[in-house]
Formats: sequence, C-alpha cells, structure tokens
Amino acid sequence: MTREAVHPQRRRYSLVTEQEKQRGWVVEALCRRGAALCRLRALAHAGAARDKISDALHNNLTDLLKFTDLTDSKALHYGVWHCFTFKQWGRAIKLLQKIQEERPSKEVEERLIEAYGQLGWNFFAKYSQLSLPTKYPSSYRPF
Repeated sequence: MTREAVHPQRRRYSLVTEQEKQRGWVVEALCRRGAALCRLRALAHAGAARDKISDALHNNLTDLLKFTDLTDSKALHYGVWHCFTFKQWGRAIKLLQKIQEERPSKEVEERLIEAYGQLGWNFFAKYSQLSLPTKYPSSYRPF
C-alpha cells in the first residue's frame, strides 16, 4: 500500500476513537445529571417542583437513550436511581440483577430485597433476606 492510502484510514480511526471518547463523556454527564435530578425530586416537597423535575428527568433519560442503553455498565446505576424514583420496580430488579452479576455486593442485594417487597414478592424477599448471612458473612472463622 502506498503511504497516501494508509493515511486516510489512520485519520478515520482517530476520528472514530475521538467520537467514542466524546460519547463516553456525554453518557457520564447525563448519568450524573440524572442521578442529581433523582435526588432533587426526592427532596422536593411542592407538587409543581416535583412535576418540573420529573419532566427534566424524562428529557434526560430520552437524551441518554440516544447514546446508550440503560443496561450499559456506565448507565446502570443511573437506571436504578431512575427506576426507584418513579417506582418502576420490575425494571429496577432487572438492572440490579445485572449489577449483581457483574459485581456482587450486599448493598445491591439489599436494594433487590427492597424492590421485591415493593412488588409484594414477600416469599422471595424473605428468602433473599435469610440468605444474606450465608452469602455475605460478617466474619470468616477458619476451621
């Protein structure tokens, strides 16, 4: 290949990587903004303020979904915030289970139990609650 033929490919590759970086920054910014709006909505007392924040959250989610899916690792935590804010327990369970698959933790398991209880899945909530000490012992005693 000639030098001129390789040069446009390199330039195209550098443009693609730069666009991917920028997309990552946009996704991160939208996730942080969305999580902050979820916290604000939880603190808002007036109905009009809650409605304005809800509209901003809806617009933020729409913008985020233009760039990525909620099951993307960068957007998972914001997705959980959004689901708990709007009491969308089924979606919250789906996202929390995805987080639990990637990086199991007691905090995520407790949030799952909370969502199970909200859906009225008391048997599953109780089973998960009783299995917590087995999965995450407070201390380990060697034999």
